[in-house]
Amino acid sequence: MKRLGIFFFIFHIQNIYSQDIFDKYPSHLYFNYLISNNKYELAMQEFERIKFLNWQNDTIFYKVSLLNWHNDNKDSQKRYENLILNNYPNSKFAIWINEVRNNNIKFEIIKSKDSLYQIMFLKALIFNSNWEIAEDFLVGNNVLSQTNKANAIKIIETGLKTKKRSPALGSILSAIVPGTGKVYANEIKDGAFSFLFVASSAIGLWRVVENNGWDSPWTYLLGSVSAGFYIGNIYGSFHSVKRFNKLQSKELNHAKYLYLLD
Repeated sequence: MKRLGIFFFIFHIQNIYSQDIFDKYPSHLYFNYLISNNKYELAMQEFERIKFLNWQNDTIFYKVSLLNWHNDNKDSQKRYENLILNNYPNSKFAIWINEVRNNNIKFEIIKSKDSLYQIMFLKALIFNSNWEIAEDFLVGNNVLSQTNKANAIKIIETGLKTKKRSPALGSILSAIVPGTGKVYANEIKDGAFSFLFVASSAIGLWRVVENNGWDSPWTYLLGSVSAGFYIGNIYGSFHSVKRFNKLQSKELNHAKYLYLLD
């Protein structure tokens, strides 16, 4: 009987610890771990569980909405935003959503609000990539704390420095000087290789023409190869610039996400 009592006591202790992993605190720790390791799909699943455990918490809906935005799940993001607006119309996150959708920006009205409202307004500007307006909003702002300003300034400066490059310009540059379009897309090694391939094939073609004339089969063969390298260099530069823009956008969105999540 004594052994049976000890067994039930140990089983009860183990049961308590096993149930603890389903509490919201360890779930939040696990969520932060997933985010820090760029495991966004798993983070979404974890937050769905947190939402189930804490359905009355509008912070959960806000974070899930941001996670959907980061994962480009626009329909799901809109659904969560509507849930916040319908269930928590007076919450700070409803303020954020309304400001995100608001096109009429009036500083004199916003600056008369409390710090919480101004923080959510600033987050809305940053979410919409209104970098210049966000920078102007911080000038002479005496309501927000220095910490809030410093965190916002970091992401604003990143946003202002991030400029999209023109794929068409990259193609034109490579048409004039092979490989320069890839250099424009920050792919310096690929640009050098493109230049060498096109230049060497052009030199080879010129020597064949000098020795055999324009009507030689070798001229046609090497001319086709040289033209292929040249066209491929232009086409590749166009896509290199697009890839550069996509990578920049992804990095900026991640930085925005971490700021908005804070």
